[in-house]
Amino acid sequence: AVKVWDQRQFRNLDDSVELGTRNIKVALRRLRQFARTGAPTELDLDGTVKATAENAGWLDLKMRPERHNAAKVLIFFDIGGSMDPFIRSCEELFSAARTEFKHLEYFYFHNC
Repeated sequence: AVKVWDQRQFRNLDDSVELGTRNIKVALRRLRQFARTGAPTELDLDGTVKATAENAGWLDLKMRPERHNAAKVLIFFDIGGSMDPFIRSCEELFSAARTEFKHLEYFYFHNC
């Protein structure tokens, strides 16, 4: 722990950069989880080349299921009065998340 403590590195972050919908989308892309499920509809080029080479040159097409984002996201939005200063940021987050994730559920709540 002492060695790590001495090797601290700080980044000079720019606090004047505004977080927009595009930047949120870029950040949300890291949450994607790709999976291949369903019927094989996409050509597997590497598999086809390998199978053809093993088959003495006779073409052997290999198919694989299409890749899709399997992440399921659940977002809770606090719409209470204390969150009024953050309405614009929440709207941008919601907009970016709706376009980025197919399985998105969202709920609003208000603390009394």
